[in-house]
Amino acid sequence: MKIWQLKSTFNGFETLGLLDFDSAFVKEKVERENIFRVYLDESLVWMVFVSDAFKKVVESNNLSGLKFIEVWDSES
Repeated sequence: MKIWQLKSTFNGFETLGLLDFDSAFVKEKVERENIFRVYLDESLVWMVFVSDAFKKVVESNNLSGLKFIEVWDSES
């Protein structure tokens, strides 16, 4: 299972800094979710994360305006 950061290609916001995503994602919790946000150090991370399933639906329907950045892989 992979987790992707969802970004709109219509805004200029970029992720700042490096986050420890290994401590943010718990496979048993995120594998049931398709779109979500996470808490790191008790603060909400203002990024949207999506599952492989969500990414595949977007791509198979040729939707545009979204960019996916892989941030975590449960197999790694």
